[in-house]
Amino acid sequence: MWSPEQRYLLALEKKTLQREMPQFQFFSPAHDTYVEGPVTPTVGSQVYRLKLELPPDYPHARPSLNVSSPQELRRHGSLDTINSLGATHEFHTCSNHSSGCVQICFMSGWDASVTMIAVLLRGMFWLEGYAAHLLTGESIAEFVDKHKEIATNEHRRS
Repeated sequence: MWSPEQRYLLALEKKTLQREMPQFQFFSPAHDTYVEGPVTPTVGSQVYRLKLELPPDYPHARPSLNVSSPQELRRHGSLDTINSLGATHEFHTCSNHSSGCVQICFMSGWDASVTMIAVLLRGMFWLEGYAAHLLTGESIAEFVDKHKEIATNEHRRS
């Protein structure tokens, strides 16, 4: 299924991923390829699983990034779930994955130069925002905006 160029790129990405993020593993390398692994945010002890699914025309098409476990993500102080919201800017989510799990909106555009590691790092940052949401009630969008401001101010100081 993968072209020679895609196989070469996937081999490079796999090697880099094994070195830099060994908790993530490749599955089904010949077809229906995905990368999945555990993530524990710095706050709390809940272990989540991120799943990065590669489309057949990767890297020219955007992959999907999902929280595969737990499948339902509750909202702060509520029995409602983020899953029930579907696509929302407030929580930086796309429509739910076909399996029903939350699909993370990790960037507004896509180009072939974005690596799997970059996408997974954005997913890990999203999970930090979700952990903060569970503690404080602030949305993931508020968390992202606050941390962009902090990073911008730090950059200006240096």
